[in-house]
Amino acid sequence: MKFTHPVLFEEITAIGGHYTFVKEGALLIKNKKVLYFVGLGSVDTSCCGVGGCIYAYVPGYILNNDDIEYDESGGRISEILAVEKEERPDVADILKLSENVTQVIFMTDKGSSEALF
Repeated sequence: MKFTHPVLFEEITAIGGHYTFVKEGALLIKNKKVLYFVGLGSVDTSCCGVGGCIYAYVPGYILNNDDIEYDESGGRISEILAVEKEERPDVADILKLSENVTQVIFMTDKGSSEALF
């Protein structure tokens, strides 16, 4: 799958608040690079209260380490493969410890997301 990297520190407004990615990183696991982003989420326009979290978003394994692509607006594109379902708990544990996040969201091979708390 092709994945366009989000712009760091760009606030994205959602129906109940906003979120911002503040860090991009990669973990080396079993000789494969796992791409991840750390984000801050804020629920501040919801009718049900306010809150927030710090989380990690994991698109998957980077397949094109050396071939850097860019979209028409200059956004970096990586060829990725979703992290195997069996490996997600281990990746989540590492990110929770190393990045102090409360949840880890994985992109699936169908382009949807799955969260591990």
